[in-house]
Amino acid sequence: MDYGEKFKNDNQEFMRLNFQLNKEAERKTLKDLAKKKSHEVWAKADVLLNDSKKTEDEISDDIFDDLEKDLEKKIEKDVKKKT
Repeated sequence: MDYGEKFKNDNQEFMRLNFQLNKEAERKTLKDLAKKKSHEVWAKADVLLNDSKKTEDEISDDIFDDLEKDLEKKIEKDVKKKT
């Protein structure tokens, strides 16, 4: 996970988190992909800063849900390109 930029939307401050593969991954496939595309952002999640309405667990769940959805979109897009 890599910290991205902070930005404002509707007077609320957000931080973008970028999911990137790790060159030190245990799985060979992931390690090889990371070596080829070391700075590629595979998925993104925007996190509302100072969100007092949610617990840390809820925020974590939202982050992982957003990353999963974004990754699924990327995979669908890549599959469509190949067909």
